[in-house]
Amino acid sequence: MLLRLNDDDPRPLHEQVAAAIRRAIATGECAPGERVPPAREPAAALEINPNTVLRERETAA
Repeated sequence: MLLRLNDDDPRPLHEQVAAAIRRAIATGECAPGERVPPAREPAAALEINPNTVLRERETAA
């Protein structure tokens, strides 16, 4: 799953990450039942703190 963030987007990073994951699911990029990668993987790819990725997971639960 390839996530992209937009520097010009006024939303906080954790909201952008959550929206990108939701978009990947909606477009079929992620198959039904496919697990979301551990927070460290997208955080490393996006060069952000893993807690930023985890933040949306906590608020969405």
